[in-house]
Amino acid sequence: SEVTASLYLAGGSDVLDSIAVAVTLATTTTETSTPDLGNGNGDSFIENALNLSASNVLVGEAISVSVNLVDADNLNVLLSDRYQFDFSSSCDGATAFSRANVISSNGTASTTYTPSALACASGNISLTAQLVDLETGNDVAGVSASATLSATLPKLGTGTGAEFRDTAADLAVTITGSN
Repeated sequence: SEVTASLYLAGGSDVLDSIAVAVTLATTTTETSTPDLGNGNGDSFIENALNLSASNVLVGEAISVSVNLVDADNLNVLLSDRYQFDFSSSCDGATAFSRANVISSNGTASTTYTPSALACASGNISLTAQLVDLETGNDVAGVSASATLSATLPKLGTGTGAEFRDTAADLAVTITGSN
């Protein structure tokens, strides 16, 4: 379309000068992303999976836990929107995480997890990260990731690996010193 601007003398109706300008109105669209949690990004993205530094742990031993936030509609690129990630476990809730609620705007959230209760040594522990919308404070429905961790109690014994023996007969105690 074309718009004409005209110059008039104050109080007069005579046009002193005018100019016609072509105007193009651009339509802007707001792109929305579809957030998804998992491990990795791009082609290596694994949906709904947490990244653990180890899959087996002794009770009292810490592991690293991380998760990535990607745009599922844009080739799983990391999102730079600001979100909260809430971490929890099936054994001891959120108390065993160094940070159970992580706010991030770089598409990655990480924390450490230390199973501390004896009940945690009974087998598999489910770890979960849930995406939370900071504007509403609500969980983003269907956007979570999880992993299973095996925890055991430490045992007293000798040797390591296949050579480990936990029988009392294999233990030797040597006391040295003087009176």
